[in-house]
Amino acid sequence: MTLAQSVCVMEQNRAEFRRLLERALTFDPNRDPSHRLATIVLQRKARALLDRQDEFFVDDAISPDSLRTPEKQ
Repeated sequence: MTLAQSVCVMEQNRAEFRRLLERALTFDPNRDPSHRLATIVLQRKARALLDRQDEFFVDDAISPDSLRTPEKQ
């Protein structure tokens, strides 16, 4: 999760960001009862980060046309 938040966002690597967070969601919290709570908390965080991914990446969120300043008339 930290790798996705720090390195992937800094490098603007959305595909790796999604891959890492989606992988975290595949773990079964009941497999290891001693880590169940931690797994559930981290999976909630992964879902929240996936839901907000457009806030971290500029590839799809901002088009080059939206960066142009309007011409004066």
